[in-house]
Amino acid sequence: MLAGRTGGEYEAAADHGDERASMSHADQSAHIWALVTRRLAKLSDAYGALDPYASDAQTTKEQPMYQRVPPTGDEKTSLHVALQRHRDVVLWKIDGLDDDQLRRQMTPSGTSLLGLVKHLAAVEYGWFCMTFGRETEPMPFDEEDPDADLRVTADETTADIVAFYKRAWRAADQAIDEIELDELGTAWFGEQVSMRWVLVHELEETARHAGHMDILRELIDGATGDHDRPD
Repeated sequence: MLAGRTGGEYEAAADHGDERASMSHADQSAHIWALVTRRLAKLSDAYGALDPYASDAQTTKEQPMYQRVPPTGDEKTSLHVALQRHRDVVLWKIDGLDDDQLRRQMTPSGTSLLGLVKHLAAVEYGWFCMTFGRETEPMPFDEEDPDADLRVTADETTADIVAFYKRAWRAADQAIDEIELDELGTAWFGEQVSMRWVLVHELEETARHAGHMDILRELIDGATGDHDRPD
């Protein structure tokens, strides 16, 4: 499931392929790197300064989503931006679908797109806030139902779940800003963990579920792609 090219882009790529056939290996490498550099510059200019909190409402195509991990960024910034990239994908994967499609259970275990968003909101609050003794809003956890945070109740709307996720972002981002990477908190299972460990864990968690959402979205309406990129 790769981000698609237009027919014109395929034709242009084919033309470049004809040109490269007569180039040396070194010249081909230089040519490809120049194309990549121009593409990255375009992405940076178009999406370099996004406000992920622009709206608590469900995202729309009017709010583009694409960020790059800074190639020479410090450790915390790099981890944080990488996490935000996948958060953006999560919301992109639900954009353009109606409530019935978002609630549709696509696996025998009951996994739905909206349920995954709810789960990701809960675990952001849990790992970034509860681990370090910070306040959270009421959480959708139930000791008798380990999957309660993956289920969307009848009285929860799509807007409710998206707003919950964005509030979790804010709380998590404040914790990331204020807590040093080596500072320790206590995980739900009783062990001490550092903010560095929590960032890595949440990056893994969000990327994993974004991949699940890739598959669910394609099964629902055929849409594919890894990130919402500029044309």
